[in-house]
Amino acid sequence: MYKLTDEQRKQLVNYLATQPYMQVAALVTMLVSLPPITDQGTANKIVSETTKEGREKIANLAIQKRNNAQNDLS
Repeated sequence: MYKLTDEQRKQLVNYLATQPYMQVAALVTMLVSLPPITDQGTANKIVSETTKEGREKIANLAIQKRNNAQNDLS
């Protein structure tokens, strides 16, 4: 898992916009739908984790926690 800045995401989308549509449509959709990390504690944990598996685990736990909180509200 990697963290993209808004500027990096814009650069990727702009580059993909210059490529043939059929080759990049799914990637553009994925990039623009990435949710921001709103919890600074989670962001710091992801940045400091040295292994890919560890970063994925932290991110997945944060997503699960967010989803559970949304379900509790409904």
